[in-house]
Amino acid sequence: VGVKSFNSNDLDNSRFSLATAAVQCKMILFYLDSISAKKIVIASKSKYFYPKNIGSYALAIAIMVVGLVAYGAWVRVSGSGLGCPDWPLCEGGVVPSNIAALIESGHRWYAGIVMLCIFGLTLVTRKFKNQFPVGSKMAIGASVAVIIQAL
Repeated sequence: VGVKSFNSNDLDNSRFSLATAAVQCKMILFYLDSISAKKIVIASKSKYFYPKNIGSYALAIAIMVVGLVAYGAWVRVSGSGLGCPDWPLCEGGVVPSNIAALIESGHRWYAGIVMLCIFGLTLVTRKFKNQFPVGSKMAIGASVAVIIQAL
């Protein structure tokens, strides 16, 4: 029976998976919270955003986070984790020259999009924090988790 050795990359991947799963759970709980609050906010409208759509937005972000975890698994399995040696560009340019760098760079860009969506959700829920008190706190927690993850 072979024993798999444990290295620091495994620990980093575990931290990433746990942080991402926590964000996903918070988004799903927020969605459930918004479903119960929809009856209250149906009449409340904003010039740019309808608060009844916040739950759907949170669910869409949760699905994006699941996609991000799957993409991260692909980066790990394909061995592309060190495909981009520098940051913020990859190999000194926006478009990488090899497939490993392309996979890693795509993961970075997708993670950035997910991060901006989570921050956007936080801003929107802060605007409607009276209608979504629990969801607003969860969105702030998700944003904090993303910042900690990025560090």
